[in-house]
Amino acid sequence: MTSVNRARPHARVAVSVLLAVALLALAACGAKGNPHPKTLDSYVALGDSYTALAGAGPFVDNACKRAKVNYPHLVAADLGITTFTDASCGGATSANLTQDQAIKNPPASRPPQLEALSKKTKLVTLGIGLNNGSTPISYLLLYVCLPVNGITLPQCSQYLKATDSSVTEAIATMASEVKANLKAIKKAAPNARVVLVGYPRVLADDKDCQALPLPAAAATRLRLALKLVNQDLARTAKSSKVDYIDMYAASPGHELCSNDPWMAGELNVPGKALQFHPYPAYARAVADKIVALLKK
Repeated sequence: MTSVNRARPHARVAVSVLLAVALLALAACGAKGNPHPKTLDSYVALGDSYTALAGAGPFVDNACKRAKVNYPHLVAADLGITTFTDASCGGATSANLTQDQAIKNPPASRPPQLEALSKKTKLVTLGIGLNNGSTPISYLLLYVCLPVNGITLPQCSQYLKATDSSVTEAIATMASEVKANLKAIKKAAPNARVVLVGYPRVLADDKDCQALPLPAAAATRLRLALKLVNQDLARTAKSSKVDYIDMYAASPGHELCSNDPWMAGELNVPGKALQFHPYPAYARAVADKIVALLKK
């Protein structure tokens, strides 16, 4: 007769317990390794002016131009989160997550945004990157070729003479800095679910727009660069095992000069948005996507 090696009862119990523990750990961390807390009772928002919603008052922080109707406030309200800190600030770069931010107008200083995090934090959103660089990426894409009193400045021709690789290199550096930000966030808030938020389109692919009167070559570079920015941010989120909100993919039909734009053009819109910054409708769209993600 063939001998059968039967598992002893206590061994089967031990294996079952270990399997249950492993499954619980996977459920807590999610398939991507991003923690999924059962209760989102503490939320911290980090980011730049696209998070702060600069220009859409009333403000909870005048120096940072941080609006009461930005997407962090909307997410906190929608989810009923009462322990909520919005550390986002207009002009912030990746460096300002770990360093003080000096603000020129009005003169002020804000502490490193990561100081708002703790082991008790259960949700973190981050929107950062376009202000990075010795010359900010946003300045190169939106401002350097913008005519002043109808005159295109000499810096524009210098910018356009540079190859596209100079822009792609700056974007790649930005992505590596955001990756370092995400690593620091996970260290400071190890129990939090982390969500990285991308940037919207500015121009439609198939038409120009008088609200952003750039030379054709600058407009082409803007389209290419914003696509690359978001592709790199999406890859960074995946490799960092955090969630990603793709506002670039969500924004066709909401570019400048569309019937429902999500951002202002070259002119400030008092009470709604600063030049080239989002309207409250954009904040609502981001909040809806974040809330839908978290409720899955």
